[in-house]
Amino acid sequence: MTGPADDDARVRALAAELAATRREGVKALLREAGLAQPAFVWDPPAETLPSEHLVHLRGHWDTLRGSADVPAADAIRPEDLGRAIGFAILADIERDGLDFRYRLFGEKVAAAGGVDWTGHTGSEMAARTGLPVGTFYRAANLAALERRRPLFTLHTAQARERTVSWARLALPLADTAGGKIVRMLVGAVPMDQAPMTFADIFAMNARLGIDRTASPAPIPPRPNPRVP
Repeated sequence: MTGPADDDARVRALAAELAATRREGVKALLREAGLAQPAFVWDPPAETLPSEHLVHLRGHWDTLRGSADVPAADAIRPEDLGRAIGFAILADIERDGLDFRYRLFGEKVAAAGGVDWTGHTGSEMAARTGLPVGTFYRAANLAALERRRPLFTLHTAQARERTVSWARLALPLADTAGGKIVRMLVGAVPMDQAPMTFADIFAMNARLGIDRTASPAPIPPRPNPRVP
């Protein structure tokens, strides 16, 4: 049986792997829930992102940071996020990045995932669901914190969720512009209508010169359980 210390060690190892643009451990983690290999891109330009909501969030983050590498957390105002607000998450960093607590959880994200996690932590998500996605999110946030750069990920959804895949963009925020990372602005968009495949992500990686490994298999097709 694993405990909190084991979970923390795994989060650290997965974050280091993501920061090094590797995915073996993350692939093994998600395989525990029967999910396909994830895909990710570091620092993707806004125009390459698969959703207008992610494009808006990336552009807003860039505008706010100005000449700094990371914008200040208090510069983010929900009313400035426009139509992306329903797909936006604000998460406060805890325990030096090993965990985070949801301050704002977009209603569209909650509707697609089936749970509103406002006020809860990533570790609580993993413990309560018994599924590894909470651990994956912790690792992705820690990697973005340590590299101080945006991280885009695409992974298949859990069977209980009302979507096929999740396109996620983690954007670090600091206590002051260019300062210590204290929060994450995350865009999470359910890709159930026209889900991207891993081949799509590989093609984007190749255009950006980021990942030139062999193209992974596409997301396996499965029925969409969304209800009207």
